[in-house]
Amino acid sequence: MTRKPRPHYIVDLYHVTVRGNGGQNIFADYDDRYRFFLFLQEGVEKYWHRIHAFCLMNNHVHLAIQVVEKPLSRIMQNLRFRYTQWANSKQKKVGLDYRQFLQQMVSVNMTFFEKSSEKTVRAYTDL
Repeated sequence: MTRKPRPHYIVDLYHVTVRGNGGQNIFADYDDRYRFFLFLQEGVEKYWHRIHAFCLMNNHVHLAIQVVEKPLSRIMQNLRFRYTQWANSKQKKVGLDYRQFLQQMVSVNMTFFEKSSEKTVRAYTDL
């Protein structure tokens, strides 16, 4: 039995958390982060969503994404697939189990985000 699609709300802001499978690192070095940024930028150009904030940690990523036309699930599927394919190729691994992602999406009210984002960004940068 298939799962029902997530609701898609235009111009909603989503806090998306992406984690490596089993807590493993997503990024091994600078090149991995750089490639993730490239895929993120290409996604913005293709799907016209906005990235309001992001934080790349070794084993997880936080993104604040505002969607327009395309559903968030399609945007994230594209990003995860492309990065996973690239990482597997770099590591000369075959199969999908190397960098499967767990993803969590939460819809956030824009007013709440604007008031709390500066405080949150400071908390991460002070670490």
